[in-house]
Amino acid sequence: MSEEDIEFADMIVGDFEDTYDNLPLKTFLGYQFYHDFCQNSKYVAFIDDDTIVRFDEFESIFIDPIEDEMICLRGHPIQHDNPTYHGKYHIWYDQWPNVYNMPSYCNGQCMATTKQNAAAIYNTASFTDLNEFRIEDIYYTGIMRKKAGLPEPKSITVQGFKKILHERVIKSLKYSYENLREFQPFLIFRFIFAIIGIFDLIA
Repeated sequence: MSEEDIEFADMIVGDFEDTYDNLPLKTFLGYQFYHDFCQNSKYVAFIDDDTIVRFDEFESIFIDPIEDEMICLRGHPIQHDNPTYHGKYHIWYDQWPNVYNMPSYCNGQCMATTKQNAAAIYNTASFTDLNEFRIEDIYYTGIMRKKAGLPEPKSITVQGFKKILHERVIKSLKYSYENLREFQPFLIFRFIFAIIGIFDLIA
């Protein structure tokens, strides 16, 4: 990884333990890098490493890139009236008591949004105490989005889903890694689980 970083300078390194509970820290690094170095980009997408997007069709899913759009790339936004206090995706009761409804959010940080949205979420998260909140998709596409006063995330259309998304079928792609790196309108962050917590940035 060190050799790749020297050759391509495409890694964002965070100095924290790589655990599931630290996914919000990894995600914040992505927002921070996008805010600091990618002001000419129209969009940003946070996508799990088992989901591959066809870049040539990506812009077609946005109705108007000037608006504050957030699109859930795996389908519909998730809407839970009550938080979950058990299982892998639990949160702590003192962080979100069940007298409050959860905001809708995009599954697994698998979402795309506009530059304006990303900036608003980053700025809001920058002065908000994470308080060890452990579920990154709820935190950024739900809580921080709502706190920033942004509209509800949208569902991707069936047509849009079929056009841009190849999930767990990497061999079907006609694009090589080099082709992906050359695409400029947006960034795609792949979560790479390493000891020190690394984002493999494809720009």
